[in-house]
This record gives sequence, structure tokens and C-alpha cells, in this order.
Amino acid sequence: MKHITLMAAMAISMGASAQIDDGGFEISSVGTIADTTHWHQHSTNFGTPLCNNAICAPGSTVYVPFQGSIFAWFGGAGAVGTMYPVPELGSLSQASVIPTGAGVTLAMWVKLPSGGTAADHFRVYIDGVKVDSLKASDTTAFRNYTAWPITVPTIYANGLSHQIALVGLQTASGAHSFNVLVDAVSILANGSSIGIFENEALPGFQVYPNPANDELTLSFNALYGSAVITITDASGRVVSTRTVGEVNRSTLTCDTHAFSGGVYMVNVQQAGSSFQQRVVIAR
Repeated sequence: MKHITLMAAMAISMGASAQIDDGGFEISSVGTIADTTHWHQHSTNFGTPLCNNAICAPGSTVYVPFQGSIFAWFGGAGAVGTMYPVPELGSLSQASVIPTGAGVTLAMWVKLPSGGTAADHFRVYIDGVKVDSLKASDTTAFRNYTAWPITVPTIYANGLSHQIALVGLQTASGAHSFNVLVDAVSILANGSSIGIFENEALPGFQVYPNPANDELTLSFNALYGSAVITITDASGRVVSTRTVGEVNRSTLTCDTHAFSGGVYMVNVQQAGSSFQQRVVIAR
């Protein structure tokens, strides 16, 4: 259960840029007053979904950020009649310019550490229209932080400003609590990350396109030094491995024309840390 009480956010940032502003939540405040410069924040019980370990879950190894120190936690309320009763409705939203181009993707890292009921959900909206969602039955697939790319409908990929909202609803408590952790939100356009090299809060690397056919590109951001890149298939068999001397702010192309269609995991081992992204090879 979260332990945080913040003032409700009262303003929306009017600025918009061709990328998610503060996608890693590292600039936004977690404390007694929620910073609304970057995200419009709301939570029925807590004022904002933004959390860090020290405030929300001291000592936890489950309720943690994907990277950095701040993450979004949707849910986390207690039983009816307690200080933090259900239902708990949380949201984060901001205006952002969605670029024109094919294959525009709104991407984020998501973790669902516990179940929930059929009424619980986590949804992503653009201009008030739902574009994708997760529910309790997705807990197994997202037990650990997993990249979640959402294809942006072409009607919104027009170079104009649109309101992007992340909304989570928890209706039950106890063993049925629905908790969703979100971090590192970004926009990909034409297979490239918008502003990825300008925002060190974004994940250490991006993989595109996804789904892919005969070629994958890895774009590295907040990683430095040598790295070992391994690609495994759904059975865990290694199908490709490569060592790179310096990855920071670089791109790497991988030939996948010999891969069978299916789900693969791209793993980057760097400086004692491991980063993974799931990709689909379409045939």
C-alpha cells in the first residue's frame, strides 16, 4: 500500500513539444506539493500517482522505478474505511505534439506486480479516446517491467498538439489489489525516438521498428561504455550476440532476415546491469 498524501494538482502545462515532457518523471516533484509543470496529476487518495521508494514503499524491492528514482504508481489503496480506501482513480496527462509519419508509437515501461478484478484497468487516452489498455489478466505478461509500445492512430499523427493521458482504476483491495507501475514514457516516430538523446530519463536503449521484418535498429541513450547485445527467441535460445565497444548516443543495426516469425527478447548487458526489450519479428 502506498504511503503518500499530496495536494491535488490544479494546472496543466500549456507548453507542448514533439516528445513526452519529463517522460521519466525525474523532473517532477514527489513531496508535499505536486509539480504540475510537466504532468497534470490526479489521485483520489494520494493527490498524484508519482512516487519514489522512500515515500511510497520504503524497503520494497517490488514497487520500484524502472530506472531513476521516480515512477508512477496507479492503485495502491487500502480497504474501505481506511485512510486510503478504494476505489482509487489516478491519472497523469500532458499536451504533446505528435509528429507526422508512419508507425508513430507511444511507448512506456509497465509492471503489474499484482492482480485485481475484471473492473480494474489501466488505460491510455489521446484526446479522450482510449487507444490501448491493460487489465488484471495481463498481470502474468507484465509481472516485471516490460516495454509496452502503443501504435498511435494515424488521425493523431499529424504534427499537432494532443492530450495524452495515463489513467488507472483500482476497485478492490487486499488480495485483489490492482497495482500498475509506469516509467520512461516516450514517443517513437518513423522508427526513431523523438528527442531520445536529449532526455537522459528515457530507457537506456530503444528497439525499432516493432514489429520488424528483416532489420532491427537499437538506439542507445543513457548507457556508457562497452555492452554485450544478445537476442533470444521465445524458447530462450540465443540467435544473435554481439559486443560493442561504446554505445552511448549511438545506433546499431541487426540483420534479422534469417529469423523465424515470433517474439524475441533483446538483452543488453552493460556495466553490471541488464536491460531487456521484447520485439516481434513478423513474417
